[in-house]
Amino acid sequence: MSRIDDDIKKGTFSHTYLLYGTENYLKDNDCLKLRRALTNEGDTMNCTRFEGKDVSLKEILAQAETMPFFAERRLVEIHDSGLFKNAKESKDLQALIEFVKNPPETTVLVFCEEQTDARGKLYKAVQGSGTVIEYKSLKADTLSAWIAGWLGKRGRKITGSAVDELIRRTGTDMYLLSMEMNKLVDYTQGRDGIVKEDVEELCTARPEDQIFRMINAIAAKDRKRAMDLYAQLLMMNTEPVRILSLITREYNLLLQVKEMREQGFDRDAIAQKLKIRPYFMRDYLGNSSAYTVEGIKAILNQCADTEENIKTGMMKPRLAVELLIILSSGN
Repeated sequence: MSRIDDDIKKGTFSHTYLLYGTENYLKDNDCLKLRRALTNEGDTMNCTRFEGKDVSLKEILAQAETMPFFAERRLVEIHDSGLFKNAKESKDLQALIEFVKNPPETTVLVFCEEQTDARGKLYKAVQGSGTVIEYKSLKADTLSAWIAGWLGKRGRKITGSAVDELIRRTGTDMYLLSMEMNKLVDYTQGRDGIVKEDVEELCTARPEDQIFRMINAIAAKDRKRAMDLYAQLLMMNTEPVRILSLITREYNLLLQVKEMREQGFDRDAIAQKLKIRPYFMRDYLGNSSAYTVEGIKAILNQCADTEENIKTGMMKPRLAVELLIILSSGN
């Protein structure tokens, strides 16, 4: 149970909440839960929302200091204001900080931000008198469990391979995942199971996902598979130059993974340092083990040569990238 769920269950609320982080799905859901718990639906008299970096602090304070109208509480939401990250010092900001330190019993302030600075005065004021919650991307096991639970509530079971395929195609953004899962629920009307083939049929793969699969095929020396994926990327109207850029990026990452692994760094440390989603570390580690450091550098040199051949007009982009894939996936 989350802190917000716990507060709602007990009926005891902080007067100030700071909900921040990059996982907007969870953050927005908790904000919505608070709104439903603290105000009646459609009550615009006692629920005010401010949004954006141009918010007026005077207006926020005016709303927050106003007594609720025939209600127990007044809710003031402030979204994406930037007040917790490099906010300029001002009298109005200082007034808001003092207000947060000692808010009236009838007001609840909810800040929803992506980035914060824990050293800031406003952050410290909320931390001292209210509740601060960070929303990070879910780890692989937790995300898989969330997908299964989300679908279970809608009468669907999903296989492990289908979960893996869904994440590979959609990524780990929970908003995007929920949109794709809604499509899968509609698509599988009349049966209770979702399998990998359903995901492959319905969910569009991103170019980045196809590149990832192509690298897997190249590392496995599966030239036919790599070429099939290249053809699919071209059918998705992905420019060969962009494909080359993505291949280069992936091999640069593989090189760093390989070098850090040989230096004794563990899986989690590598993921954190290189900002790789932990869910995808298995493939990065597996692919890096298929090469020596020199082997990866050789492919990066081939990428550089391919780029040069395209820029100088020596080869057409489509043919140049095709030759790169053939050479790098050879035995």
